Amino acid sequence: MQQRQLLWLLGALVVLVGIAFATGSFNKNASTLDLPALKIPGNELTRIVITRGGSPFAFEKQEDGWQVVEPIAGKADSALVAQLIANLTAIELETIVSNNEERYAEYGLGEGEKQVDLIWPSGGKTILIGGNGPDLQSYYLRIAGDRRVYLTKGRLNLPDDTDRWRDKTVLAIPRGNIEKVVVSGPDAGYELALTAEGWSISIDGDGSEPADSSAVMDWLSRFAPLKAAGFMRGTTAADIKANATHQVHFSIPGAGTQTLWIEARETELAATASGQDTAYRLNFNQLEQLTPQAGTFEN
Repeated sequence: MQQRQLLWLLGALVVLVGIAFATGSFNKNASTLDLPALKIPGNELTRIVITRGGSPFAFEKQEDGWQVVEPIAGKADSALVAQLIANLTAIELETIVSNNEERYAEYGLGEGEKQVDLIWPSGGKTILIGGNGPDLQSYYLRIAGDRRVYLTKGRLNLPDDTDRWRDKTVLAIPRGNIEKVVVSGPDAGYELALTAEGWSISIDGDGSEPADSSAVMDWLSRFAPLKAAGFMRGTTAADIKANATHQVHFSIPGAGTQTLWIEARETELAATASGQDTAYRLNFNQLEQLTPQAGTFEN
């Protein structure tokens, strides 16, 4: 009787083991065998394309730095791109968790995956990013052409908002480079000029008088650099220049004049600057900070 029960249990075990192999359950066990090397030459990357839901988001490395080229063109935020590249080059495959294509969805792969195409002069690689692993410091991925699912540790902050990955620098002028500033608005204008004795101010073309140099230098620091809150929709840099309500002209020895154009709207400011073809959005309360009344600088 006991022998029959033992044989029955043994047969059941064989069946269960067979089912486990067929479904890929044994692949859940951590494995460090036969892990491929995922080497990404961060310094050599020339193009990065992240695609999710069929929509590509692309960066290209150009002479003046990284640029966003899809879905909209503009200079990229260099710090965010540098962090993304650092995260990509730091990827280490820790374990193989499955090689069963039918179970990809369990790991956020397949329909919900994010495709990352990495291109450099001598080659390229495509990785497919799934969901988080057992904790927020891990995630699942596949390498294109490899059916296996890997668990890797670390964080990978992929672009999910075009504007967040664009450079929001309207202009950047070190205050020590400026020798004259002309501010004009709908009511009046004034000129600040650097002299041997310090800064002077001339209001509406009248004679100049000494200015509060400390106040002038504090104000100029707002433009080193001036960062936007975001980007305008439905308007262009040319539109802002044509409709500007305020202008700030900076004279820089050996570099000519750089201008900040501001169009004051009901709840926000539209702005652009020399050398820019981008329409930026500033907070409305920045108007007084960027184009203060002349009295701000009077001694």
